[in-house]
Amino acid sequence: MTTFTLSPAVVQVDAALLARFRAGDDQAFKSLHDRYAPALRAYIYRSMLRNPEDVEDVMQETFASAARAWRRNDYQTLAVRSWLYTAARNHVINLVRRPASRVRHADLDDHLHVPSLFGDPARALEVRQTLDDLFTDMRVLSERQRQTLVLGEFFGLSQQEVADALGTSVSSVTSSACRARSTVTSRRRSRLEAVGAVSIGPR
Repeated sequence: MTTFTLSPAVVQVDAALLARFRAGDDQAFKSLHDRYAPALRAYIYRSMLRNPEDVEDVMQETFASAARAWRRNDYQTLAVRSWLYTAARNHVINLVRRPASRVRHADLDDHLHVPSLFGDPARALEVRQTLDDLFTDMRVLSERQRQTLVLGEFFGLSQQEVADALGTSVSSVTSSACRARSTVTSRRRSRLEAVGAVSIGPR
């Protein structure tokens, strides 16, 4: 997980703004938003999402969550920046954790850049059909295998980043990814064999 080292002055300003917000000063929350929104938006875009609309959705959810949580006095101490980055990461993971049956092409087209890679409409349709089959195959994966596959293959996170996001080890990510790929590949092979599209040699 990313670790941030902030100067004592920054921490003091954050604490003062947070105290003002808890006392009912909404302008203090806007100040906290303005302090961290640009860097947080860039982090989400660079590290986890490529679709600007998805990035803005996560930004809105993150700061809405912050407004609700920070109003309470549950936190004796609160590292504002770390809280925001952790919340943003969790919102992205929640997006990935949706039941596989609800995954739509629109969710991932921008990440896969299908239109730009295949200007030919017929080719684009073929690619989307392949994606349709892939999403169907992914429904049989365990939740962890599907999360690992989507974060690594679709969102382009490294194995270390996937491990950090899912709160597990790199070795576990490697194992889950291998099993997920094996399952998806096996199902694709079976589907193609069933329609006689390919001839598979000895296994």
